[in-house]
Amino acid sequence: MNIYNVKCLCLIALFFTAGCQNPSRIVSKPAVLKPTVSNEILNEIVQANHPQSKIHVANGMVRQVPMGYYREPDVGTLRLGKDNCFYIELDNGIKVLPVLISEYSSPENLSFSYTKALGKKVMGYYRKDAIDLTSTAFNESNIGWVTLPPHLQCDISRVHQYRSLELYRRKGEHEGHLTDDSEYNSQLSNPKSEGKLSYIGVYNYAHVYEDDDFYIATHGLVSEGVFFTEKDCLYIRFKDGKIALPIFRTQRTFWQDTKNTLRASGRDFHLGETYFFAMMPSTGELFSGPQIITPPHSSCNAKQVRYVHNIYEPAEFKKKEAEYKTEEYGAKITAERKEMYEARRKALVKEEYEARKKAEVNRNR
Repeated sequence: MNIYNVKCLCLIALFFTAGCQNPSRIVSKPAVLKPTVSNEILNEIVQANHPQSKIHVANGMVRQVPMGYYREPDVGTLRLGKDNCFYIELDNGIKVLPVLISEYSSPENLSFSYTKALGKKVMGYYRKDAIDLTSTAFNESNIGWVTLPPHLQCDISRVHQYRSLELYRRKGEHEGHLTDDSEYNSQLSNPKSEGKLSYIGVYNYAHVYEDDDFYIATHGLVSEGVFFTEKDCLYIRFKDGKIALPIFRTQRTFWQDTKNTLRASGRDFHLGETYFFAMMPSTGELFSGPQIITPPHSSCNAKQVRYVHNIYEPAEFKKKEAEYKTEEYGAKITAERKEMYEARRKALVKEEYEARKKAEVNRNR
């Protein structure tokens, strides 16, 4: 089967189920509502989640740290609606449509894992200051959707956004995450695991707060460099000569073979041109976890990786830097705000450390 046919199959699969799956194992159910997104958007979602380009590009979601969330989690029973969408019937009687904003798993695994939890108590921390995802106009055009937007199929009258969902547990009990890739993969060869692909939405903010990227960039966590490719892998060569494999935490990121450019957050970036890369502090090691959408290809050199949150044109960066230094903008960054960013930075470093330790334990088993 050639690449063109594969792309067509993936587009058809996304059209109906918000994922590209093996048709011999999983039977999809058509969406209730006619999709109103363009073929271009469908193609972008396919490329970002099931890349078929000649250049390998790794991407993922931003870890949303536990600030801006209600202190007590939502608790309710997981249900599947007639529209084939997952909902949570909260203990207070309200039905909500869950959207994940800090955890990615394939649509197949999400459907498999959440179907297993139907009728069980689940819990998740609801982000209270997030943008409204119930707007049809927003859903049709916004590049933050990792899956197809839910308005195509689901009831979006009440949407709650969660870092992740897990089985209900009392305080002090061990976490019980709903998604388990290893268990899903082991079930693929079992005919009993065949079934309809149900839907839960995934949205990538690509930042924690609106001015997040530039705050990071102006606090010493920015580097000037250029993109280059080697053996079908995309790398960054920084001004000091160091080379790193980028893992992009930008929105809907993929390589465009026809243009020979990187597509990230709705913009094109070219090989050999100078950019400023806003990045989080990192040990340079590769971490695995629920935020990774497309991991680095096995043929790429992942000895030194950097997690890129934003890419700036030189003129754009200088303009933002000048604006940031004005008294008006500086007044917005109060001591409390700075303290909050520092707390978030420490939380991110701690999460990366815990992920590394967990990976080491798994390797030694």
